Order: sequence, then structure tokens, then C-alpha cells
Amino acid sequence: NYALAKRLQHWRCILAREAGHTVSTNIAPSTATASVVHNPKFGAAYKGMSFFSPLEIVYQDLSNAVMTALLLRDVCDDKADANAKTNIGNQINLFKSGSCHFGIWRMGFKCGSIGEVSAAIGYVKIYQTYVQGAVAALAVAVAVLFQAGAPHTW
Repeated sequence: NYALAKRLQHWRCILAREAGHTVSTNIAPSTATASVVHNPKFGAAYKGMSFFSPLEIVYQDLSNAVMTALLLRDVCDDKADANAKTNIGNQINLFKSGSCHFGIWRMGFKCGSIGEVSAAIGYVKIYQTYVQGAVAALAVAVAVLFQAGAPHTW
């Protein structure tokens, strides 16, 4: 549903620009908004995605500032791709100059392939104290077993 809604928006902007209207159809970066991180799985995945550079997840303040600047450029600059009088060749190029990828297009992985790993890393970051305690307890147990032998030999 989300992908279809976004495609419909883009198609509508292409048609409006072709009809001579100025359009602003910029693509925001991956943003950790309250509605996204409210889902614990997405929250954990967003925490872990910083492990996959150059990908950056931004917070809403930065995303708002960037998108506002792009909107102002689209509306005020006569040479912007958003202006119908500017020749951009193929209409799909309308989305090229206003896309803020923040590293997602330069990343060495497909975005769909890092979700589970990002969530696992995020959960480790969230529950870091418990993970450290479990690792310490396991290390102590292994040390005792190697030093004293199996419990039946005590």
C-alpha cells in the first residue's frame, strides 16, 4: 500500500509538471520518527543500521530542515528541476535532484538484506547490560569447568 501510494504521488507530480506547474516532490531520508520507532522491531533495526556505513538514519529535526530547504529551492529557484520550464530530459529525472539518500544508495548491501541483522545489532545495543552480564556469566562458567573439570569430578 505504501509503495503504491508513493508511486501515485510521483505519477501525479510528473503529470502536473508536464502540464506546466511547478512541483516539489523530494524524497526524504530514512528518518527515526516517533511513528516508525514506536514499533519495537523497527526501532531496533534503526538502531542497528548505523553499523552499515555509509548509511545514516536521521532524526526528525534534521529531516525537516533538509526537506524545507529543498522545498524552498524548488519553489524559489527558476533553474530547479521542479520548475516546468527547466529541461530535465526524461521526466523521471525530476526525482534525481531532490532525493536525500544519506548513504543508502552508496551502501555495499541491498537495503532489504540488512533488516534482520540491523535488528539483532539494535537489540544488542538496547539490552547491552544484559548481554554483557550473560557473556560474563558464560565466561565464568567456562573458566570453572576448565579449572575444576566437569561437576561430576568435583
